[in-house]
Amino acid sequence: MNKLYDIELAKKITREQDESVLIFYLDSLISKIEAILGYSLQLSERTEEVTGLNKTYVYVKARPLKSVLECRFYGADITDSISIEENKKINLGFKLCNKETVNLKYMAGFSELPKSIQMFLFSEVMQITNRADFQGIESYKIKDIAYTFTSKEDKEKIFENEVKNLFGAIWI
Repeated sequence: MNKLYDIELAKKITREQDESVLIFYLDSLISKIEAILGYSLQLSERTEEVTGLNKTYVYVKARPLKSVLECRFYGADITDSISIEENKKINLGFKLCNKETVNLKYMAGFSELPKSIQMFLFSEVMQITNRADFQGIESYKIKDIAYTFTSKEDKEKIFENEVKNLFGAIWI
């Protein structure tokens, strides 16, 4: 698998020097993000049948949309008459009714994640490695200062919300 992140930068930011551990954490986080989003982040060719919205455009599932290789409407190739908008939307140039579909073949995803997403991943790795020191402890107190850790369920919800905010995935 082509790495979506800069492993050397990850080592510097997370201070995790064991590359195999770092790759494990990062790949696990990417898999978790992909499960939330419902598509692979890796740049690849996708095939999708998209139902109309009673609008002149349709949305593809995978983001960001890089190019449309083929667009067919009732078997006719209409690829030359469409345009890409906002890295997620294809303008067909005609209204596609709710029950009509177009068959798409397109390229979407990242060859390398944007720095903001990489930083999100690296900060999650730092949190994971820091939490490992306190495994099983929900709270503790040193003198007058009390520390309380977020529950596993709350952490999962926070992670999911951060992913949705980062990827603009409010439709999930």
